[in-house]
Amino acid sequence: MKFFLRGLFLLSVVFLFFTCKEDDSFLGENFLDSKLSIYYDTVTNFTTKSVPYDINDTVYSGVTLAMIGDYYDEVFGDTKAMTVFSVAPQFNVIDSASNRNADSLMLQLEFRGSYYGFDTTEHTFKLYAVEQPLTQIDTNSLSNVNLSDYYDSNNPIATTTYAVKPDSTAEFLRFQLPASMADDLVQNLDTLISDDSLFIQNFKGFIITAERQGGTGALIHYNLNAEETHMRLHYSDENNDNQVIYFYPTSSEGVVKRFNFFEHDYSTGSISSQMISTDPPQFIQGDSLAYIQAGRGINMEIDIDLAGSEIFAESMNNDDLVINRVRLELNPIKREYEVIDTLMYAPPSSIALFEEVNGEKEHIVDYFLPEQGASAPEYYNDEKNSYGFVFSGMVHEKVTEGSSSFTLFLQPSQTSISANRAVFYGSGAVDSLRPKVIITYSKRTNE
Repeated sequence: MKFFLRGLFLLSVVFLFFTCKEDDSFLGENFLDSKLSIYYDTVTNFTTKSVPYDINDTVYSGVTLAMIGDYYDEVFGDTKAMTVFSVAPQFNVIDSASNRNADSLMLQLEFRGSYYGFDTTEHTFKLYAVEQPLTQIDTNSLSNVNLSDYYDSNNPIATTTYAVKPDSTAEFLRFQLPASMADDLVQNLDTLISDDSLFIQNFKGFIITAERQGGTGALIHYNLNAEETHMRLHYSDENNDNQVIYFYPTSSEGVVKRFNFFEHDYSTGSISSQMISTDPPQFIQGDSLAYIQAGRGINMEIDIDLAGSEIFAESMNNDDLVINRVRLELNPIKREYEVIDTLMYAPPSSIALFEEVNGEKEHIVDYFLPEQGASAPEYYNDEKNSYGFVFSGMVHEKVTEGSSSFTLFLQPSQTSISANRAVFYGSGAVDSLRPKVIITYSKRTNE
């Protein structure tokens, strides 16, 4: 499992790397006059564990894409996505004409794309009026958010059914809003439109849900930043002039709110075979498989122990040891499928890496990637079917301090606007497939 390569030809590479650090005097004084040896160590002594999304994580407003839909994944089971947002007027002054009469009030969202789906099964979309201020959600923990408190699930204000068409970029999700809502808005238009906050106090926002009408369904993206995503009021005035006012979910940033929420039923997928319990979700530790899923779904925990590694043994007895590079490799199961203009089963393009410290997740600052400010993942490599994470600085500090074990926490970089998922070989898999940490380190040897 362990091997090393010795050669002076790598001296210049290591030297360039360390000259980027603030303090490189130890390298200049001690290493240049000595023989430099480069070693590699492959560590597989750790445990993986799938964990559900942290219910205590903070929810922040500002998603740019609305995720709506109902989808069955044979591995992860049933997933439902719903969007919650408010709107504000395009301007705060209107014409002074009186005797206004409402013609129509329409809400529409611009289609962006769909996950998992060349499935064009019809979905029934339901629109609900928000009954509580959405500011109560923003910066709160997910455990304190119960969406049923914000709307009456038995009283949709509009419903529409249509087939998802992933090959089209010109589709809109449209709702004709009740005439009574249009009338109320027109009658109080001068007051309500004068101030965005006042408008949102009266029109708190909308919640949209969806149910597939057969098949496996889909999870669908709608662009909340597009001009074509808006509420639109048509009315006529005393001069018989037709007027239009637009209301946008991106107006008055900080006033309007935009969230996505998800429901997962893991008991309906094959993932349940790796679980101790589906309600609440609990997974077998050290299994041959590990899972990761966006949409506030499944994350991954890795407990790493370097005690059995040569690098850790060497550091206890050798002050001339320097860690050059530490890289974690993860291998997802390769799923063969026919590509038909789809993101079906697409793994996350990137995964965020954290260290767990006293139960809290902390970003890993790594001097190997100073321009990134943290340990940035290598994006998914489709050709190699793998992910890689560099966190050299963190491991260097751990080893220097004499700490041999630590816990990493991984989640998709986009947790609330993506439905990406992946199944990884876990620490219980065979050595050739299980995750591994590859360490490159240098030692000075005087001869």
